[in-house]
Amino acid sequence: MFGFSKQSRKIEGDIGYYGLEDWWLSAFDEDQREYIVTTFQPMGGRPRGLVEGHIDWSSGTAASLLSGLSSWFMAAKDRDIGRIILAKGLELSQSSEDPLDRHFILQGLIQMYYRDRDRPGFYEQAIAYCKEQINMQHAAAAKFKSEYPDQLLPAHVGYEQYAIILEKEKKYDEAIALSTEASDNGWAGDWDNRIERCKKRKAKAS
Repeated sequence: MFGFSKQSRKIEGDIGYYGLEDWWLSAFDEDQREYIVTTFQPMGGRPRGLVEGHIDWSSGTAASLLSGLSSWFMAAKDRDIGRIILAKGLELSQSSEDPLDRHFILQGLIQMYYRDRDRPGFYEQAIAYCKEQINMQHAAAAKFKSEYPDQLLPAHVGYEQYAIILEKEKKYDEAIALSTEASDNGWAGDWDNRIERCKKRKAKAS
């Protein structure tokens, strides 16, 4: 099996370009690294491009690389790997000048933790990440609008997931307020229907 070590070879590719070698070697064992390399096959990418091949320039950031990489590890058997990737991305996003780096890292974390919400502490962690993404939504919206001035804002996973959680917990007033806020801020979503449904469920429960 192909492995990497500081002694045997220099790591190139995306991992080398973004200076992630130390993290890569310490966060994963040899088998995990090989599995990640062979699993990550983005369209238009190079075979084994995560760790092989010289890169002169990229418009992305280390955090955006890890956000994209994590999306290949959403299956139940892979989510422990995905969470390790996103944890590093979250750390790197703190110093990123692009708020979308943190926005998308948080999006991935919400999805990773909520899907495993039956594990101890994961439900609460998913909620915390929802709130964090919501708290930075103004910065993310401004960046989206500057980069895509002719497009409406996309869906916002933090708003959507937390609204779902509040509705399931029968916290209808909070779900309505959150959905109204998301709609007023321009994030795409089925907000009107959720608001009406919560109003009807609240009336029925009272």
